[in-house]
Amino acid sequence: MSNFKIVAHRGASGSAPENTFAAFEKAVESGVDAIEIDVHQTMDGKIVIIHDDTLDRTTNGSGPICEKKYEELKNVDAGSWFDSNYSDERIPLFSDFLDFMKNKAEIIVEVKYGSQKYPEIENNVWSLLKSHNLVKTTVVSSSKVTILNTFRQLSQEINLGKILSPKELWRSLFQPDSLMYKQDIIKQVKEIHPHWSFVDAKFMKWANSLGLAVIPWTINKEIKIRVMIDRGVQGVITNFPEIAKRAQK
Repeated sequence: MSNFKIVAHRGASGSAPENTFAAFEKAVESGVDAIEIDVHQTMDGKIVIIHDDTLDRTTNGSGPICEKKYEELKNVDAGSWFDSNYSDERIPLFSDFLDFMKNKAEIIVEVKYGSQKYPEIENNVWSLLKSHNLVKTTVVSSSKVTILNTFRQLSQEINLGKILSPKELWRSLFQPDSLMYKQDIIKQVKEIHPHWSFVDAKFMKWANSLGLAVIPWTINKEIKIRVMIDRGVQGVITNFPEIAKRAQK
């Protein structure tokens, strides 16, 4: 893996329907360092890859994932919304994705909701990563510190990433007197995923002082990626990995 990490956002989602094998395959073909995905859990405990917690936006189905059994999801069309040529794309099982990714690239798994919405999801994600021997090449990311804390309780090996939004009081989380810092979980986050819009020189100085790798989202224009590189980020999350590769030159 290179020192500068190019992360395909939901796969190569600018060129194929997001979070489908078509997008994952294009990302691998372009030589990415990592693929970022989103996971949710069905009523019968299957971990599936889809961004939203409902089917409506990116499939021809409707309704919440948590109210569906996997049998109801496995034939849903997850590609035609993007282009009719992708009508055969389906919602991937996380386990099938892990089989596909072996020895190909690193993985960033965003977990949006914890066990209050999806019973035992943290344990189920962790168990699949462990059984596929992909713990060391995976980062579990979330905007919620409570979810990261649950993963850390499950394993001291798992790599943790904190998603930062512009409106979040992210700086206070990392202050030594903050509750989360005192509980140790924030100290163990080594990778942060901020929105690119607030990654300036001041932000990078702050992140560097804490030893945090900065991988901003989601940047699709070459000129903006070049700006991020000049500011010293450790990678970018993009829908167009080929553009990020061009920007590195």
